Order: sequence, then structure tokens, then C-alpha cells
Amino acid sequence: MNKFIKKLINSFKKRFSTLRGIILRLRILLGPPMVFAGVKVPLRKIPRTSVDALRQGIYEDVELSYIEKYLPRGSFVVELGASIGIISCHILKKDPQRLVSFEALESWAKLANEITKLNFGKLDSFKLVQCAVGEVGQSEVIFNTSSEDNLGGHVVSVRTATSITVPAMSLFDINKIYDVPQGAWLIMDIEGMEWSVAKKQGAALNRYVGIIVECHITTQDGVVVNPREIINEFIRNGFKLIEQVNHGPHIVAVLKRAE
Repeated sequence: MNKFIKKLINSFKKRFSTLRGIILRLRILLGPPMVFAGVKVPLRKIPRTSVDALRQGIYEDVELSYIEKYLPRGSFVVELGASIGIISCHILKKDPQRLVSFEALESWAKLANEITKLNFGKLDSFKLVQCAVGEVGQSEVIFNTSSEDNLGGHVVSVRTATSITVPAMSLFDINKIYDVPQGAWLIMDIEGMEWSVAKKQGAALNRYVGIIVECHITTQDGVVVNPREIINEFIRNGFKLIEQVNHGPHIVAVLKRAE
């Protein structure tokens, strides 16, 4: 008798869990935007892996905590790697003097614009540019979009079946075109290109007083570069490491201009 009751209970639990899953999917497909950490998100347009991360509260959680803790209100902010605009919305909560965001993929840039407008309306202080970060002198790069896990992709040197060509700017270009002032902040999640920025565009970093960056394992001329080396390169460019967290194989760090 006890076995029968246990089986019956387990059966109800499974059916209830399935029903909850169906209801959630219907809400995603048919319902209004859902709110995560104060940001309205149209879940039906976002990959399921990212929906799960939002539901669990782990979507870019370290970056969000660093923005809340370290980014001064009213700063001029350059965001490299805007993805779908979730981080952009949290930056906009800090009432930046200006936020200029860059996203390589056209579809994600359009979605980022939609999400920021959904949350803040049309802001004169916000601009989103569909563009990748490239080397000095590059006007376009080959971009691999095979993975949706990070809502984007990364710059590659060899064209593949899943790669596309996207417009690109160096950090020098960005500083000049968008009149980035001294004392700006740089928010950066660009899947390995942060090494190129730190190594080859160090002089362009002089405009910035603070950086929040996710450092990825990458390669340079066939040599593996680990996240710790990338952070050390920022330090060689005059920054001081304030805080860091291991984030899987990556490191998310906050650096400030050394006085």
C-alpha cells in the first residue's frame, strides 16, 4: 500500500512539474515581457539557455554586481559587446552622462535596442552601434556566430561555414568618433578581443578611469593567452586591479586607473 501511495505522489509531482513547464512556455510565447532584476525582457525572442540563466539569476551576475558596486552615477560609458542589452539596461539605471554600446551581430543589436527602449524609452544619452571591436586600421572582421550560449560570437582569422563579415572599429576610432572624454568607464565582454585592446591599443585606454572586463582564454600568433595575462596587460597600461572573480574558465575583473 505504501509503495502504491508513493508512486501516486511521484506521478502527481511529475505531472505538476510538466504542467508548470507548459505554463512557463506559454507565458514566454504569448505573455507580456517578464521582469528580471528590474529589467523587462521579451523572453520569446531570447535563446532558451539565456532564458534559463535569467530565471536562475545567473545571467552576467558578476558583471551586474560590479556595475552596481563600482560604476559611478553620471559617468560617460563605452560598452563593448552589448549582446541583447541586459547589461546596457543596468548601466542606464546609473543615469550615465552618455552610454555608447557596440554589438557585432545585427540581430542582437536590434534586440538590444528593443529591450533598452522597452525599459527606458528613447534616450538621447544612449546610442547602440552595430559594430565589432577590431585591430587598428580594420574596417571589418570575420565573426564566428556558431554558438548562442554567449548570445553572439567572436572574431576569427579564418572564414568558416558559420562566420560572417561585420563592420569593425578600433578603440582609437571609438574614442575619436564618439568624443569619449577623459575619465570615462569601459565595460567590455568581447570574447577574447580584450587581449588585443590591452596589448595593441593601450594608448586608447588612457581616456578611461575604470574598466569592468570579462577576460577569456584566447590565442595570439598560435600562443595561448590566459585571462591572468590579460589582466596583467591592463595593469601594465596603468590600471590597478580592484576585484576579480573566476567565472568558469574566464575572469571578470574591475580595474581602476592607478593614481
